[in-house]
Amino acid sequence: MKTDNSDIRQILREERHALPPDQAMYARVRENWDHIAKPIDSMGTFEKIHARLASIQENENPDLSHAALLVMCGDHGVVAEGVSQSDQSVTAVCAQNIGRGVTTAGVLARAAGAKVFSVDVGINHKTNDHHLPFVLDQNVRCGTRDFLKEPALTEDEVLRAIQTGIDLVGECRDRGFTLLAIGEMGIGNTTSASAMAAALLGLTAEQVTGRGAGLSDAGLSRKTEVIREGLKIYDYAEGDTASRAGDGRSVGDGTEDQNFGSDHLVGSKKPAPDCADPGDGVAAAGAGRIRYTLRVMTCFGGLELAAMTGLCIGGAVFHVPIVLDGVLSEVSAYIADRLFPGVRAFLVPSHMSREPVAKMIEKRLGLRPVLSADMATGEGAGAAMMLSLLQLADKVYREALKFGESDVEQYRRYRKPDV
Repeated sequence: MKTDNSDIRQILREERHALPPDQAMYARVRENWDHIAKPIDSMGTFEKIHARLASIQENENPDLSHAALLVMCGDHGVVAEGVSQSDQSVTAVCAQNIGRGVTTAGVLARAAGAKVFSVDVGINHKTNDHHLPFVLDQNVRCGTRDFLKEPALTEDEVLRAIQTGIDLVGECRDRGFTLLAIGEMGIGNTTSASAMAAALLGLTAEQVTGRGAGLSDAGLSRKTEVIREGLKIYDYAEGDTASRAGDGRSVGDGTEDQNFGSDHLVGSKKPAPDCADPGDGVAAAGAGRIRYTLRVMTCFGGLELAAMTGLCIGGAVFHVPIVLDGVLSEVSAYIADRLFPGVRAFLVPSHMSREPVAKMIEKRLGLRPVLSADMATGEGAGAAMMLSLLQLADKVYREALKFGESDVEQYRRYRKPDV
C-alpha cells in the first residue's frame, strides 16, 4: 500500500533526501570483523559491504537468507531505428523464461536461495488484454515511443513506472524479503540508458555507446548515430557539461544549489516541444536537478529502467539493501540518487560492465564493483551471483574462529576502517 512516505510525487514535491543507514551499526559490525581470527581487513571490500548491509537493516547479524531477484521488463520504440540485432518479440519470450527461473540469472538466483520475479512494466503485447505466463503484470504501457520521432514517455508514465518499483520493494519487505537484487530485460534498452547517461553527464554519443547484447561494427555505428541524433533533437549538446544542471554547474551528485526558475530546466537552450514541462506540477515545484532529470527520462527513458529507479528509491525508503547488476541498473540508480539524494547508501554494486559509461556512473555513485569477469549477461545475472558471494562472506562473519577462541593474539588496527 502506497503511503505519503513512499509516494514518488510527494517525495519530489517536498524535495526529500533519504534518511541514512545506521552508522553506529556499521562501526559495530566493522569492529566485529576485526575480532575474527584473520588479518585485519583481509576480506577486503566484503567486510565493508557486509557492514553496510547490517547498517541498512539495523541488524548486527544481517539477514541475507531471504533474498529475491526482481527483473524489470519493457520494450523500446527506438528498436525501429535498427539499434539491436533482435526485435521486440524477444522481450516477451525472455520475460517468461526469466519468470520460470530457467535463464542464467534464474539459475544463479536459485543457487543463492533467492526467489525470482519477472515483472512486465512495459512489454509490447500489441494488445494489452492478456497476461504473460510466469510474469507479474505491472504494465504501464506497451513499450516506449521511438525517441527519434517523439519523446519516449510522458512524465506521468515515468512516475507511474518509478512508483511501481517503489511499491514492489515495500511489498517484498512485507513478505519477509530482506535483500533484493535487481535486473532488467528489454531489447534496445542500452540505447535508452546510454542516451540518458549522455544527457545527464554531458558526454558524447561515442563516449557512452557500447555493443549491448552484441552488435557488429555497422550496428554499433548505427546505434551511436541514433543516440547522437536523439541528443540533437532534444537539444542536449554533446559534451556540454553545463547542460546537466541547466545553470552552468555540475549536478551529478545532487548537492548543488536548488533553483525553482523555469529557465533552469535546460539552461539557455530552448526545450524540445512536448518534452520539457511536467504534466502535473511535480517537477515545477522541485529543484532544477529534479526537473532536468525527469525531462531526460521522458525524452529517452525506458519503463523498466524507470521501474529500476523506483526499486533503488524503494530500497532507501524501506531500508532494504539493493544489489545492482550492470550498467543499466547503475544508470537507473544514478537517476534515483538525483531524484532522492542519499539513495546511493543503500546500493551494493556487483560486477564491472563492459559498457563504456559504466565506470563513469560508478565513479559518480562512489561504487566499486567486486566482480571483474567481463560479464554482459543482463537480467540481473551479476547481481544474482553477488548474492551468493555476500552469503559466503556472512558465513565467515558468523562462523569463523574468533581471536578470543584461538591461540593467536588479537591483531591491532593501526588505521581507521574505510567507510
